[in-house]
Amino acid sequence: MVEIVRSKAAPPVSEQPYAHLVAWRIVANGDDWFLLGYCQESKKYRITSPLKVIDLVNQTATTSSSRRYQLVGPPAIRGVTVDDDTDAALVVLAWNFGVSDITEMVVDDPRH
Repeated sequence: MVEIVRSKAAPPVSEQPYAHLVAWRIVANGDDWFLLGYCQESKKYRITSPLKVIDLVNQTATTSSSRRYQLVGPPAIRGVTVDDDTDAALVVLAWNFGVSDITEMVVDDPRH
């Protein structure tokens, strides 16, 4: 079973100021960018609040809520499952939140 946590259901930043995301992707809704992926601390898939800063060289990001994320490993590859639920979870998250996947566009841009 895939368990998905909306960013508002995530613990308060005061309780979890830092989190690690694996099987992550970068998505956009209008001008806002978000991360979605599997949070190692909560052991659930999540979509973050909008990103303020993303540093792909150091694989870190900070959201508008000031939570900091460490991106673990490369982005998840669409259509290639990391485990039985990963690809399905990423599709469900993107569908439910109405976001566009922009991972390759961002990762391939040397400015990020």
